[in-house]
Parts: sequence; C-alpha cells; structure tokens
Amino acid sequence: MRKTAGFTLIELIVVVSVILVISVITILNYNSYSDRQRVKQAGLTLRSDLRLAQTKAASGQKPSMCDSTSTLESYDVTFTTCGGKPCYTIQPICMQGSVAVNTSAEIMQTTLPTGVSFSASYPPIRFFSVTGVTNFSVDRLLVLTGAGVTYTVSISPSGSISDY
Repeated sequence: MRKTAGFTLIELIVVVSVILVISVITILNYNSYSDRQRVKQAGLTLRSDLRLAQTKAASGQKPSMCDSTSTLESYDVTFTTCGGKPCYTIQPICMQGSVAVNTSAEIMQTTLPTGVSFSASYPPIRFFSVTGVTNFSVDRLLVLTGAGVTYTVSISPSGSISDY
C-alpha cells in the first residue's frame, strides 16, 4: 500500500471548529467592548458640553440674537427626549429688561447614542453669567447607563464638573 500525505477529515473538522470557537469569542468580546465605549463616549461628550455651557456663561458670551440692549442671564442645560431618544439641550437665556429674548435658534441639542440613557430624569441645570456657578445647593450626579455599564458626571454648586 502507498501512503499519501495529507490531513484526515477528523483533523480538518477539529481545526475548523477551533477557529470558529475563537472567532465567536472574539466577536462577543468586541461587541461588549463597543457597548462599554459607547456609554463612556456619551459621558465624555456630556461632560464636555457641560463645560462648554459653563465657559460660555462665565465668559458672558452672548448669542447673536442678544443685542447690546439685552443681558445674558445664563446658559441652561435641559434633559429631555428628542424623537423618543434621551437627549439634552443647551440654550442661552437673555433678558431685555424683564422680557426674555427668543434664543431658540441658538439651542444646541445632543441625542444620546442608541442603548445609552439617563438613569433618572433630571431638572435643568443653570450656569449663571459671569460667575459660571450653578442654580443648586448640593452636588448633582448625572448617571448614564447602557449595556450594564454606568458613567457618572458630577457637578458641584460652584460649577466644578468631574466624571467617574
């Protein structure tokens, strides 16, 4: 009898099975990593946007709709839903005497990514003009959740913003 070089059917099945198992584990780990990063990125964006609102308020940066006869009161961050998805908006508040100026065209809106949400409903945050301080007396925690992961942004009454 002649011996032929090559692999048996059993050997090929074992190798293909091992490759499939490794591939499935890799894909599952990547999906889990991707979900965690989506929550983290949404938290980092929220923190950055809060700092932007605070900076604009502290510097007294008026939107174009607020002319020289109006005063910038604050920048307000409101948590709501936009098209059924959780979102938040940042809006400048200007006053002309005792009348509010319509600044709706200056609203900056950010929708959270799919699968990420706020863990509770939050009242609006107001960053006052020139000082950049907030409208509350105790630290406020904003918690984002998704894929079994939480990301927390903390805001102090003095306006200090941090995350963990």
